[in-house]
Amino acid sequence: MRALLLTLLLLALLVPTASAREEWYDHYDNALAALDRGEYATAVGLFEAALDRKDRFGYLRTYGNNYIRYVPYFQLGVALHGAGDCAAALASFDQSETRGETVDVPDLNARLEGLRNECEIRLAPPAIEPADTTASEPAPVEPPKPKRPPIDRTLLERGLAAYLEGDFAGSIGSFESLTQATPDSARLRLLLGMSLHGAWVTGGETDPGLIERARAELAGAADLDPALRPDPALCPPRVAALFRSLR
Repeated sequence: MRALLLTLLLLALLVPTASAREEWYDHYDNALAALDRGEYATAVGLFEAALDRKDRFGYLRTYGNNYIRYVPYFQLGVALHGAGDCAAALASFDQSETRGETVDVPDLNARLEGLRNECEIRLAPPAIEPADTTASEPAPVEPPKPKRPPIDRTLLERGLAAYLEGDFAGSIGSFESLTQATPDSARLRLLLGMSLHGAWVTGGETDPGLIERARAELAGAADLDPALRPDPALCPPRVAALFRSLR
């Protein structure tokens, strides 16, 4: 009996655990599933485990003739964004962009840009008004401004996907709802202007109302952020030229 117990103990020590036996693609698949369920902390740990085992990216073979698109730093950034760690998410998105993980996938590029913008907005320091040193009386204390509501990520992704597919009616509807909720977002105004311009072009450039609305949204974006530069991967040259002319 003692010999049997010793044998079992030795086997337990020598045989690796299930976690240790898992391949990089097991961790990656489990991380994607956790991400879909909204279990962001779990997904972060699993993506990091996949990266520990496989740092390359692209279409990689898992087993047999099965291949998957492996973009670990991009997906890790998505999980970190969902977990609320925007600083780490931005670092992961930078890694993904530097490595070129999503360079040939426009929808992933657009999603990366949208999530990065959200994180930059969250991390931006509050504006500080300069003190008026010439006033003889203390300036009245203004009530705190209401916090900007978080951008609806699902609606943003839906609008970007519709825009990339040429469904400008769908992207206009999404971006109109987003700009109504966040009217001071220059990037959202720019995306709405681009969608309106796309609808005007695909409609044969016969609707003056569409191009006027596009001009108004592009001009509004330029007023909100004079330093804003349209993303050439999303913004056609003709729209970019119109945007520059309105600044």
